[in-house]
Order: sequence, then C-alpha cells, then structure tokens
Amino acid sequence: LVPEPKAIVVGARVSVGDTFRFHVRAANTAKDDLKLMISRAKTERLFFSTGSSAGVPLAAVQVSCVGRGKGLYGRSNVDLEIIEELVDGAVAGSDDDDHDEEPPVAGFFANGEIGPVGLTGFGNDVSSGTFVHGFTTVVAVLSDFSEDKKKRGDTSSQPASSTFDDMEEDAWG
Repeated sequence: LVPEPKAIVVGARVSVGDTFRFHVRAANTAKDDLKLMISRAKTERLFFSTGSSAGVPLAAVQVSCVGRGKGLYGRSNVDLEIIEELVDGAVAGSDDDDHDEEPPVAGFFANGEIGPVGLTGFGNDVSSGTFVHGFTTVVAVLSDFSEDKKKRGDTSSQPASSTFDDMEEDAWG
C-alpha cells in the first residue's frame, strides 16, 4: 500500500479480469477458520469412513507460515493444538482413550505454504489446484488404506510398523 498516491503495488503482472483478495491478519479469525476446516475434514471423514476412500488417520504433517505461531496468537502451538484433533486417537500402540501421548503431528514453519484452497482428498472432489499461500497452515493427513483394516471396520490405533508388516507385496500399487 502506498498511501500518498493512493495506490497498491502488486509484484506481478496484472490482467483485466484478475481476482484480488484482501485479507485481515487477526488471531481469532485465523483460529476460527482453522477450527472450521478441521471440523469440515472430520465431518467429511465420517461420511466416507464406510466407503473405500476414507482410510484410518495415522499422523499429520503441518506447514505453518512464520507469521503465525507466537507472533500471531501470543503463545506457541495454537495451530498444532487444533490440528491434533484430526489424528487424535492415532497414537501408536494405544487402544484406549486414556493415553498420555500427543497425537503424531510433525511440521515446520515456512515462508510460503503450498497447497490447495479448502479441503481436498475426500470423495470425488476436484482440487482447485495448488497455490502458494501466505499466513496459512497447510495440513496433510497420512492414513492407512489397507484392505484388511477396512474389511474389519477397524479404526483403532495400531503401531505404524504393524500396518506395514501386514501388507502384501503389491499394496503400494
């Protein structure tokens, strides 16, 4: 923003018909939006869990903008605490709800996050494409799609190594 000539500087070629989005950086809005996306992902997983496409969540990988975290929220791990809900119960080796281990989430901060807009990976949704984002958190959930687990309807957690030991040689396609 250049206030004196009342202009906005864009670091790219602009064509007639291009879409611009203006965003406000606000902690509550960022947290609420992430909670909404996690809730939508969990809801969609419920509808596809009886079909062949949902899989059983094992872990998640989180990539967050360096502008988030303590600088945005005033404390650390706010995004992580919300994202852990996606894989809660996926702690290796725990068969009950009384486990003290953190859900398996790995991640890092970046200066530009790569991913789609909105949710993808459920049902027959067509991705909107891949974009470079700013001030966002991108999450990939790693799931077990083994036929044995789907046939039994088993969604309990198992150590990740046991899911690979039981797979046939052609399980990777």
